[in-house]
Amino acid sequence: MRRIQHIRVPVFPEEKSDIERRAACAGGSVAAYLRTVGMSYQPPSVIDAGRVRELLAINGDLGRLGGLLKMWLVDDRRVQHFTTRDLDELLDRIDRTRAKLDDAIDALPLLRPTAVDSQVLAAKSSSETSEP
Repeated sequence: MRRIQHIRVPVFPEEKSDIERRAACAGGSVAAYLRTVGMSYQPPSVIDAGRVRELLAINGDLGRLGGLLKMWLVDDRRVQHFTTRDLDELLDRIDRTRAKLDDAIDALPLLRPTAVDSQVLAAKSSSETSEP
């Protein structure tokens, strides 16, 4: 069924651009965004939950490794059998895990790409190639 009723909402120019930006981030049109928000619905998230879980898992690994290091530093009896070599390996593993976290953060955007993102990238690349 086609919607035929319109609601006029006066806004300042900066409010208009903010609403348009939020609609684009939600992956829809301004009308769909305002209708969804106005009807007290939460727009679907464009956050990539899989990426967030991946980052949380790596961060958890880093926290566990840091806990082992802390136990060694305070002479906890549970790690008395650790040697200097074990400590060097732990520090190396912490560094590799931290680097893995950095790479995961840098590798892909946390936000799922939307149709608007594709349009923006296409417009940007075409304007870059048309410049003298």
